Amino acid sequence: MNPFKWKLHWQILFAILLALVVSAAIKITNTSYSGYAMGLVSTCDFIGTIFMNALKMIIVPLIVSSIICGIMGLGNERNFGRMGIKILIYYTASGLLAVIVGLLIVNVIRPGSVSSELAVQIIGQAQDAEEFIAKVDGRGSHDMVNIFIRMVPPNIIKAATDNGQLLGLIVFSLLFGYFISKLPHRQLEFQSMLWESIQGIMMRITNLVIKFAPIGVFGLVMPIILQTGFELFKPLLLFLSLLFLL
Repeated sequence: MNPFKWKLHWQILFAILLALVVSAAIKITNTSYSGYAMGLVSTCDFIGTIFMNALKMIIVPLIVSSIICGIMGLGNERNFGRMGIKILIYYTASGLLAVIVGLLIVNVIRPGSVSSELAVQIIGQAQDAEEFIAKVDGRGSHDMVNIFIRMVPPNIIKAATDNGQLLGLIVFSLLFGYFISKLPHRQLEFQSMLWESIQGIMMRITNLVIKFAPIGVFGLVMPIILQTGFELFKPLLLFLSLLFLL
């Protein structure tokens, strides 16, 4: 059976299993620090970095073009208002239900409960451990206010690229698509053709990047296994099991 003809999710699973097998073979033969093993790890780091950069590269233009095309497709103001209310109700209800169920299951099973040694290894995978801790430390109710502040960033490009805050980008795209529908017919037709073309191009680029997902996943997973060992996969497997249950 040719793995290249499998569906994408099976290819990704095969890549993870292959990374496990290769890492186990390197550890069993005690060649972790040999020239061959170090060269393989460097190659995997390079592949994983390229794959992650490619994913980050397409996020902003894909989100912007998709939202703008979707809002333009709603048509008049009445349709926009009805759709906006339905979306708000749907996401509020589904989000509340997801939070309640998620908190209930996570607090009962506690998939993130690991030993102190493994926790140090996991945090150590971040490029900046202090920055990682700062992101999860000291969170409170005031963060709800910050959500509304992030909806209107002073620099939309900087917020989307440097800080990874896509909420402001989404709000801007919604407004942009809505006011495109208010343009005169000639300008509206031009904008529609422009953004539909951009969306079509971005979908093709996205499909190209996704085709290399199994290779990228292998490049990301194998070095982590060699650095942290197989203990890291116990909480991850438990967490994935919870995702399937949810």
